[in-house]
Amino acid sequence: MIDRHFFEHLLDEEVGGKAQQAAGRAVVVTVHTKHGQALIAKQVVRVEDGYMVLAIYPNRGKPRVTSREERKQGAPDIDLDLIVIPYSAIISVAISTEMPTTGTGFVPSQARRD
Repeated sequence: MIDRHFFEHLLDEEVGGKAQQAAGRAVVVTVHTKHGQALIAKQVVRVEDGYMVLAIYPNRGKPRVTSREERKQGAPDIDLDLIVIPYSAIISVAISTEMPTTGTGFVPSQARRD
């Protein structure tokens, strides 16, 4: 089972290794669930014993680019969705590369660990 340890310790190592081979391409992390979802993750926000919180790109359309005024107030460059997902719902994690576009790619761990 993919668990807390994977997202706290191993994912960043795997992403780093893939980034070294990426030749200027963005590293993309896709979390596949047993319900058939393919969640494209920007970042692990938080990890807990039974679940984690991911910042993900929207399933439909493109992420909303925040305005300059919003960014001055501390908003990120793009507005992403957050999802709380139990580890038991995850069947696989794919780490791949793609040509970068604005805001794409996985950001290594800045997750809060409690």
